[in-house]
Amino acid sequence: MVAFNITDIKGFMSALFGSEAFDRFTLLEAEVRTFYTTKLNGRRHGEWYGEDASRGEDGEGSLGGDDGPPPQSEYLTWREGKPVVYSQIRGNRSPLLTKVVLRLGEEDKVDFLRDVDSPFSPEGVVGLNLTVHYEKGALNVISGVSLREFHPDKRLDQAWDGAVEKFLNERSFG
Repeated sequence: MVAFNITDIKGFMSALFGSEAFDRFTLLEAEVRTFYTTKLNGRRHGEWYGEDASRGEDGEGSLGGDDGPPPQSEYLTWREGKPVVYSQIRGNRSPLLTKVVLRLGEEDKVDFLRDVDSPFSPEGVVGLNLTVHYEKGALNVISGVSLREFHPDKRLDQAWDGAVEKFLNERSFG
């Protein structure tokens, strides 16, 4: 786990909310604190979608009303959740706190584990996570690996930390 200080706050937030840069992640949770606090649990409620409606144009359910059967994922994609989170932070004043916890999508996780020659199976890795934390004018992105069982081997953590650093540096956020 490494905390990366983001110096270009405006650029990073623009990429987070206004581009597809993070859309391959799933949304675990979000919290926005302004004059009130909003917390969003990213777990999908499949029963909300109903049984007889048709699937959305993009092949995934979205947050509209007639979106058909739920997608297979347990959590919302960032693409689905970001409009809801963004609606809580837009305005003339910065929030007191914004926290967004993202997890790399399942297919990308499998590819990453293969690419770094990880000793862990995809089933043994719960998630490769990013926590975006903005508070008191400071923005940090924290990398993290969640395993099903404790393991002293930290090579996967180091590989994920390095991948996150590269991702941030390629976009000039570091």
